Amino acid sequence: MAKILVVDDSLAMRKFLTELLEADHELIVGEDGIDAVWHYKQSRPDAVLLDINMPIMSGLEALQKIRLVDASARIAILSGERDQDSIIAAIAAGFVAKPYTSERVNAALEALLQDEAAPAPTDEAAPAPTDEAAPVSADEAAPASADDSAPD
Repeated sequence: MAKILVVDDSLAMRKFLTELLEADHELIVGEDGIDAVWHYKQSRPDAVLLDINMPIMSGLEALQKIRLVDASARIAILSGERDQDSIIAAIAAGFVAKPYTSERVNAALEALLQDEAAPAPTDEAAPAPTDEAAPVSADEAAPASADDSAPD
């Protein structure tokens, strides 16, 4: 069972990724770049799924800090950004475009764990839930340190 660090400021995306991956992987979940760096240093996960656009510390800044700790860290970017070729070339081993699908996330994670570049599946599966489509109760809400309503 691989240890995976999932970091996204969107509560809906964290819930989607947790539900998708928790049966097959040990998960560590964070909501901003500071969480990403701290959890990486503490846990040394096998792979990281990291959003780019987050408050407090961006995913790009977190990725750079993680790479200072471990140059061989296996990190895939999760983002709505469309310029994936330049992002991959500059910073990461993989890229998963939003809206996430289970096929895209699993393909990128599998490639990270096998230390390969993530393939770009062409599936047209239903998109992952958005923040607007995924109401949660106060008990399910993440700590209030990040703005979950910020668009990616």
